Amino acid sequence: MKPIMLISALGIIAIIIAASFGLAVDTTTPNLLLKLPESVRGSALFVCPAADPIFDETASALSMFRTQLMMIFFFFFILLVASTGWAFYQNLIKDKFEKDRYDFPFFLGKSLFWVTIIVTILLHSPNGFRTVGVRGADGKFVLCQSNTPGARPVRSDMVIVHSKVRSN
Repeated sequence: MKPIMLISALGIIAIIIAASFGLAVDTTTPNLLLKLPESVRGSALFVCPAADPIFDETASALSMFRTQLMMIFFFFFILLVASTGWAFYQNLIKDKFEKDRYDFPFFLGKSLFWVTIIVTILLHSPNGFRTVGVRGADGKFVLCQSNTPGARPVRSDMVIVHSKVRSN
């Protein structure tokens, strides 16, 4: 395996694990711009308006074609498996390794991998996993820090989680 590919794979794995478990390189202490009484400090969340309309619109437009995209992905994946199997079979029949038989499966595998990454990024906008709704307020909001410009404190029982926002 090439060193660049190995480093890239390890970097991607590290990013996925860090994002999944909420790890951070540098932790910041929030600068509280809004003074909340101690009695409500534990029950307040801060929300900001969702400020990425272009990416959110792209994600919602592509999500209408999610089933068709999955069908296309699996078609090319099965084609990849079949072409790799065919190249392997041809090499076994001739009892020697011919690298040029694997040119198409290598090209298809690399293309399918990167197209899948790009489409996955486009399907899940940056706000896609942190979008919330607020009972009694119109629009989409994202959870944010207290020192973010436009942050507003909201009682935690008024925040609706992401999955319920989509179903409304």
